Amino acid sequence: MAAEDWRDSNVGAVGSDEDKATRKMAAEKEPAWREAGTKPGIQIWRVEYFHVVPVDPASHGQFHKGDSYIVLHSDEAADGKLSRTIYFYMGTESSADEKGTAAYKTVELDDFFGGEPKQVREEMGKESPAFAALFSGSLTYLDGGVDSGFRHVVPEGHDTKLYQIRKVKGKTSVIQVPVKKDMVTDADSFVLDAPGKIYVYDGSNSSPFEKQAANRHAEHLESLRSGRAQATHDIDDAFWTLLTAAA
Repeated sequence: MAAEDWRDSNVGAVGSDEDKATRKMAAEKEPAWREAGTKPGIQIWRVEYFHVVPVDPASHGQFHKGDSYIVLHSDEAADGKLSRTIYFYMGTESSADEKGTAAYKTVELDDFFGGEPKQVREEMGKESPAFAALFSGSLTYLDGGVDSGFRHVVPEGHDTKLYQIRKVKGKTSVIQVPVKKDMVTDADSFVLDAPGKIYVYDGSNSSPFEKQAANRHAEHLESLRSGRAQATHDIDDAFWTLLTAAA
């Protein structure tokens, strides 16, 4: 039997200009990519039930443990040309389906730009310095994800949350932790997002970087709550009562 000439199959077309054009046309059918990478900056999409949904810029840098994301960084060179990096980001509790969808959509977004971008895989808690730098070195890890029904809204009856701010190996992270008194230590800074106040607690051994990140996170929460709660460093009895009650 004569050997099949690869030129008679479609193998020779893979990676060709025609193949790239076909892939680009397919990617252009995704509505989420229509405004992608048109100007310098960061754009983020979260995987929700096999689709990609834009993340509000006000929430950039906040990632849910149960979700997967696509992060696009578009950088403008001196000549005005944009270069792009696509980060495929996985939460520690993200499902296989979500990771698979994010991986597929990352390739699709790359096809949308004709294969020009650089693709980088990122794992929560193991982020590269370049990825962390997109968010000024401060990342927020939140519980839950789309499968848990979380929708980034503040309920009428406010749900108290505790965040631990810690700096490890040059990276400052904001991590949502259980609302328990024994979680609060002298080693780090903490933010307690309570119904009436947003408390900032700086442990006696917390670093200046952790204190600064805690202040930024408290200010961010304050803006999200539209004046319904003010940030404070005044740690009163109510602070400890909230932690004790939740323990």
